Amino acid sequence: MAFLATHSQAAPAADFKNEVLTQHNRYRAQYGARPLTWSDALYPGTLQWASQCRFQHSQSGGRYGENLYAGDDLGTLDQAMKSWMAGAAKYNYANPVFSGATVQPKSHVQL
Repeated sequence: MAFLATHSQAAPAADFKNEVLTQHNRYRAQYGARPLTWSDALYPGTLQWASQCRFQHSQSGGRYGENLYAGDDLGTLDQAMKSWMAGAAKYNYANPVFSGATVQPKSHVQL
C-alpha cells in the first residue's frame, strides 16, 4: 500500500497504529470477526516488502495473511479498506475457502 510503502520510520507512530487498527476493526466487527492487534514484530518485514512496490503476496508460508491494494496515486487507508471490503459481496460464507477474488474478514487477527 502506498501509505505504508512511503512510511519510512523503523517503528510507526501510535496514531498510525491506532488509525489502521480502528479502520480494520470497524469493518471486521460488521462480520463478527475478532479485533486485530498490532504486531511490532511483523512491521519491519511488512515495511521492507511494501518498499519494493511489488503487487504480489510475499512468501509468508501461511504465517500471516496479506491484503494487497494499488491505486493511481498514493491512496489512503480508507480507500484501501473500501476496496478490500467490496470483495465481501463475492465471498461464499457457506463455503469459506480461499479465493483470490474475495475478502476473508474472519481469517486474521494480527496486523
